Amino acid sequence: MTVTPQTSTIPPMPGDHTDDQRRSSARQRIRLLDGGWLDDLIRHLTEHFVDLRASAVGKPDLSINLYLAVIDQLSQLYATRPIVDVEGASDELMDSITETLADAGLWSMTQENQRYTLAIREGFVRPSVSDDGTLVYRLVTPDAVIATASPATPDMPWRLVEALQRDVPNARGKVESVWTWDEMDISDPRDPTYRILRADSDMDRAEDITEIVTGVPSLSGPAYPYRWTQGERAGLPYIPHAMYHAKRTGKLWNWRTGLEAVEGALTVAVLHSFWLHNVKDCSWSQKYSIDAAVRGLATEGPDGLRRQTVITDPASILMFDSEGDHPEVSTLAPAIDPKTLGEAIASYQQDVGVYLGLGPDDYERSGQAESGYAISLKRESVREKQRGYEPTFRRGDTELLEKTAAMMNAGGANPPWPEEGWSIEYPGLPRTGSEVQVGLERLEKLEALGLASKVDGYMELHPGVTREKALEDLRRIKQETRTLAIE
Repeated sequence: MTVTPQTSTIPPMPGDHTDDQRRSSARQRIRLLDGGWLDDLIRHLTEHFVDLRASAVGKPDLSINLYLAVIDQLSQLYATRPIVDVEGASDELMDSITETLADAGLWSMTQENQRYTLAIREGFVRPSVSDDGTLVYRLVTPDAVIATASPATPDMPWRLVEALQRDVPNARGKVESVWTWDEMDISDPRDPTYRILRADSDMDRAEDITEIVTGVPSLSGPAYPYRWTQGERAGLPYIPHAMYHAKRTGKLWNWRTGLEAVEGALTVAVLHSFWLHNVKDCSWSQKYSIDAAVRGLATEGPDGLRRQTVITDPASILMFDSEGDHPEVSTLAPAIDPKTLGEAIASYQQDVGVYLGLGPDDYERSGQAESGYAISLKRESVREKQRGYEPTFRRGDTELLEKTAAMMNAGGANPPWPEEGWSIEYPGLPRTGSEVQVGLERLEKLEALGLASKVDGYMELHPGVTREKALEDLRRIKQETRTLAIE
């Protein structure tokens, strides 16, 4: 089950000014991904143009969103369902695990999670198991989270506060939707804390409503609900959220990375709005007069920005009144060449891509780049980026699967799920027919030179498959071929 990330206004949360800046930046990036960025664009446009010129530009153009276009194209790690295995698990158990994860919508969720993680630089997924044993995943964006980390593991939280809206009875017994904080703290593993608080401007004043929400007096100390059940970690507490990083930096937060790309994406949209204004209003010859006044002038625009205009187009005829002895009406060259301006914007657009990890060779050449709309990345460039993302997302996915297993076991899973030994391979972006053909032809040449084997060819056709698995499958195919030949 995929739940839409919270993008509404989050109440005051514990933390300092830097936390407020981080959460504000996260919300802006979420708006860029979710289509709620019109106000950001209007504000950016008015910062670039004085009021009169901004009014002349008119409605900002939302059709160009560089940040969304690039993030969506880069988020292809889960385009093909990952291959999950657990060391020592039987085929029957793996089939059950695979079905349960699919029913919970995990891989659909992780596709969205990669988008938000690449855009915001961090992300969280929180699993839970309902009373009837149903596994549920929930995506949690960093604008709803405050967290701190242990010095020993500085990029993994050991205290986390998440803002959640809940239906809670008030003092009069009437149920109302209020903001709450889920506070989890395992900094002291012998006395972990889990409290549900009514959101307040001050953490120390926040009302503890754990019993009102859950029906039990406390979920802290021995009652802490999130504990490992197997191996050397058995009995130790854990934070139920799995944390993802776009890039491991040794820090819990890396939110300032990409600020240039956000700023640049808004500027690109402003420039395209300006380009559209020029195409509509300035791309044909400009008429002028000397000692002659145009008939039919009208005053338009809001108070303070009013100007005299007359509606024209290339087919209209302007009427003039003589105001001197030598009236003259003529034309100037078009004020703007849309193609030249579009090419300049496209060049700026690609320059901004540097802050998203892109270079000139990563873009497809569509032949229409002068329009500025053709932001398309090469499929092989996307795959190369995915290979770079794999280690850090594998770390997050492994943490998520281990915590899922612990929750399922706490809920009485039979047989129990292994909490260690998980492995994940990412087939990633599927290859097109032409890409497969080119790859096989290359491998045939390498095989003829003794530089590649059939295992390499099998792996070319099945991205994400390990060499050991490829070898096992080829042996099976060879055996089946012999059996069929005998029959």
